[in-house]
Amino acid sequence: IVSEMYSPPRVTAELRRSKKRFRHVFPGFAFDLTVNDPADGQPWDFSKVAKQDRARQVMRDQRPYMLIGSPECKHFSTWQALNTARSSDLEALRRAKRKAIAHIEFMVSLYEEQYEAGRYFLHEHPLHATSWQLRRMKDLMAKPGVELAHGDQCQYGAVIRRGMRTGDSIKKPTGFLSNSPEVCKQLARRCQGRNGECSRAAGGRHAPCSGIHAKDSARYPRGLCQAILKGVTQQLRADELLKDGCYGAQAADDEAEIRRNVLGPELGYSGQY
Repeated sequence: IVSEMYSPPRVTAELRRSKKRFRHVFPGFAFDLTVNDPADGQPWDFSKVAKQDRARQVMRDQRPYMLIGSPECKHFSTWQALNTARSSDLEALRRAKRKAIAHIEFMVSLYEEQYEAGRYFLHEHPLHATSWQLRRMKDLMAKPGVELAHGDQCQYGAVIRRGMRTGDSIKKPTGFLSNSPEVCKQLARRCQGRNGECSRAAGGRHAPCSGIHAKDSARYPRGLCQAILKGVTQQLRADELLKDGCYGAQAADDEAEIRRNVLGPELGYSGQY
């Protein structure tokens, strides 16, 4: 039901931890440099065309209901402009940027397959990343039913994980692009705090998300994983693939039409039972 790309097991790992809560939603693959391909024991390095082709084939075989992608964002961050201004090797930065764009475009091609097949995708990148301005990304955003939700990760439990400010919240405004209305609803929580204050239940002030803390924050807080899974569950219900009295996701059917045309009152069925 849920698979991940450019990601170690995050949402899929939460599924395994929360089997009772999300018992109808089953984890699929999680492909990332930190995960080895069982076919050859090598990492899923998507700078290699062979790995791209294999991942695409696995996706086509498994047909995940929801495909989640979170390719690396550092080359699209607002800090990157400062790095460019100070760099003594601009060509190296340009090469890295071209490589990062190629990763985004590969991921968009997978999202487009999901979209055309009537399934769902979720793309996560910082809200102010320049990647949202890429042509392929803008084309995807323009498709009917595709929505960009804005969520602040402090509302999902993002905090400093080490050092003097351990436990302080990190706002981290994030863009979540999806064609799932129910997932977008769950990922649109905004911080209402002002002047650095955080509106989470524990309160406090936002800590800067830079340096090692920015790297740490690439790990989704558990609350964010659970919000995604809640949205997926609600989408399954909206699509009538989860039904009361049935265990697990069901095949799509024409139940409403059957009730109307086969079990209608003209054939003596009252609909009471």
